[in-house]
Amino acid sequence: MGIISNLAVKAATKAAKGAAKKADAPAKKAAPAKAAAPKTVKEKPARSTAPSPFAITGRADPGEKVLQAKASEMEIKPKERTQPTGTDPVFDTSPEAYEETTSMFSQSDPFAVQARLPRPAGGAKLPLNERMLSVMRLTPQIAERLAEKAQVGRGTSQEYFYHTAPIIRGLEEAGVPSGEGMSFLTERFAPAFAGTSPRTATEQNMRNASMILYLQQRGIPIDEAFYDQFGNAKGYNMMGGHYDLAGQMLRGTHNPLVRPKPSAFLRNTAGDLSDVTADTHNIRGTLLAMNEVEPGSISLGWFNSPEARERYRLTGEFNPASDINDSLQSGKVGGVEQQVEYGPLSDVTFEAARLAGVAPAPMQSLGWFGSGVDTGLKSETKTIAELMNERVNVTAQVLGIRPQQALKLFKEGQIPLMAEGGGVDTSALAQKYGC
Repeated sequence: MGIISNLAVKAATKAAKGAAKKADAPAKKAAPAKAAAPKTVKEKPARSTAPSPFAITGRADPGEKVLQAKASEMEIKPKERTQPTGTDPVFDTSPEAYEETTSMFSQSDPFAVQARLPRPAGGAKLPLNERMLSVMRLTPQIAERLAEKAQVGRGTSQEYFYHTAPIIRGLEEAGVPSGEGMSFLTERFAPAFAGTSPRTATEQNMRNASMILYLQQRGIPIDEAFYDQFGNAKGYNMMGGHYDLAGQMLRGTHNPLVRPKPSAFLRNTAGDLSDVTADTHNIRGTLLAMNEVEPGSISLGWFNSPEARERYRLTGEFNPASDINDSLQSGKVGGVEQQVEYGPLSDVTFEAARLAGVAPAPMQSLGWFGSGVDTGLKSETKTIAELMNERVNVTAQVLGIRPQQALKLFKEGQIPLMAEGGGVDTSALAQKYGC
């Protein structure tokens, strides 16, 4: 008998003896069963058995080629993936080209925009022990500090993030009439880009927005139900909330009083620079400047843990990237739920913009990139036009066509865009799309 057979016999004998010993042992007295507390378990939606819109079927269309190429590149290191060549750009990204934005697009009155932002009704208490009161008290000083810090980035990509005139001109040069280019930017790209923006690095944001437009062009409803059924294409990581919000924005059904940040982001991306996209980094940067003008002045309600609160109380030190509860809170105004902290927080950036002599949107982006090292910003200092330029270039390489041809395919929703790494911070999105 071979070695394996001998081992098998020994194992079987040992198992039999163990079973017999267990059978001869006196039965233990069963403990009385405790009534289990009823649990509410949210059932996870079953994945659809319908064909996935991300399936690689071998069709010759360029969209499927991009999906296949992106899936393949996700298997290799980011530095080994297709990189932008830096040649044959589809957009002019000179300061002069960016500056055309304010004459190309209609600009709103910043004072009127500011007045429409959600804020508490007169006499109403603010959330979290009225943590916003300390910010409101120091708004002039914080704004002055932010305006001073912003001067370093003037005339650079830090200032021009939202200046999207180059995209319209680039589409024109690719053969797209200006009216069509305007419609694409304001009615399709800006809503998709804003809807997929929460807690997402800008390159990933660009890639995800292109996927939303690709799905929309194929007649697929953009909502959370789609995500529940099919999930994501490889390399296009989103949460259900991204699909849900992007769908609302594309349909024009989003509520700016409930979701003011992505609403402002949409308007800014669409060329109206009169609003403030007060995202997490804007909040962190505002509090950082606040502590610089008056050390120890930040209300403890802004901190996200007892340890962070105690450290700040004792030392006046904090980490803006990790210690701050940067989800702006909501409250009832006239019986309607609104994100009431958004208005008072944004007031700081509006005032800083006036002091710096720039529009509100570039003031926000100047602070966004300028303080990014401290606030934990994962996005590189690139404008929307620069991001699209690079992603179109990479996609063109994969398809073996010129960038201008890839740009037209993207505009028509025929392809998603390729990109490198990037990721989504799902920690806050899990709380029903907080941003």
